[in-house]
Amino acid sequence: MDRDKLIELFEKNPLFLEICIKSIREINKDFDTCDYEIIAAELLNEFDEYEISEMLIDARDYLFI
Repeated sequence: MDRDKLIELFEKNPLFLEICIKSIREINKDFDTCDYEIIAAELLNEFDEYEISEMLIDARDYLFI
């Protein structure tokens, strides 16, 4: 997964964005931005593709509850 794909997913699924921000804040308590490019870069830096996919699945599952 690349930065552009993540940004596209953030725009399509705000819940995914919120889950990603929350996950980043678990590692970096001072993380405070809504800039999609920074969030995507931080995700790619801190998490592997499997972990990011799990966040996306969590967001999609929540929509069907």
